[in-house]
Amino acid sequence: MRVIGLCVALLGMLWGAQDTIKVTLKEIAPFRQYYASLQADEQKSFTYTLRFDGYVEKLYANQTYKPIKAGQKLFSVYAPALIGVQSELLSALHFNRQVEEIKEKLRLLGVGEGEIANIIKDKKIHNRIPMRSQFNGVIFAKNIQEGGFVKSGATLYEIVDLSALYVIAQVNQEDLDFVRHMDSARARIEGIKGDFSLQLDNINPLINPQTKMLQVRFVLTNPQNLFFPNMFAKVTLYQKAQKGLVLPKEAVLVKNDKTIVFKKEDGEFELTEVKVKRNSDGSYTILEGLAQGDEVAKNALFILDADAINNGDE
Repeated sequence: MRVIGLCVALLGMLWGAQDTIKVTLKEIAPFRQYYASLQADEQKSFTYTLRFDGYVEKLYANQTYKPIKAGQKLFSVYAPALIGVQSELLSALHFNRQVEEIKEKLRLLGVGEGEIANIIKDKKIHNRIPMRSQFNGVIFAKNIQEGGFVKSGATLYEIVDLSALYVIAQVNQEDLDFVRHMDSARARIEGIKGDFSLQLDNINPLINPQTKMLQVRFVLTNPQNLFFPNMFAKVTLYQKAQKGLVLPKEAVLVKNDKTIVFKKEDGEFELTEVKVKRNSDGSYTILEGLAQGDEVAKNALFILDADAINNGDE
């Protein structure tokens, strides 16, 4: 092993007091970062339709991108089909037979329990029946107008529940094994402070043939509606932390296919070859060549340059 002929005292004058660092035992969690975007959860996207033809008498939910709650009125409708079933219900009540069966008919047509109770209480047909949302969410599309005719099966509203969103990360194909063995995931969303925990949902089984990227889908809870579809994000995936002997990247030098450090021995620096593993944060885990507590030059390149100057090398 070669001893660098430049004393520590001189280095201290040129470099400052913090010229060495000790090999320390640390926990290192390997990580990878990827660009991502937010999408609506397909399991939380709903369409609202009617099971009968009718006329829209009054429109309550009349704007897109407005929040809606389950049970909230969307519109009231006049429909011959509803008139007919109400007539059946009143007749059944009069003769005290098949009441539950006819109430179930109304339920299947989308009439709420409150409306059924009002028909029974009033003992008369209601020409206008309020239709209510079955879902919590935001109205993303509206295909209904007050006074208009609506057909059975036509999509009247598209409602998206934003209480949880998908985060779709674009991952390099060669990182597939890393993803499969990840321990946790977090996301930073553009324009929003902080980072947020993610739950792995699916590794989509399709590789883009042009980019060699695959999509990894995570779930992001959104109880305060901070996040919206199509936002951009950066996802960080972590594997379980492992203990190892660690040095910062500045203390390690790769030269002529060898990895070296400058170990402090008896007031001088000794060139020492080591085996290392590069960590995600740029630091190195020492596999061979050093022990915990060994003291090395904090900046290996500085020592090499100083030695070259001292020996007259160009």
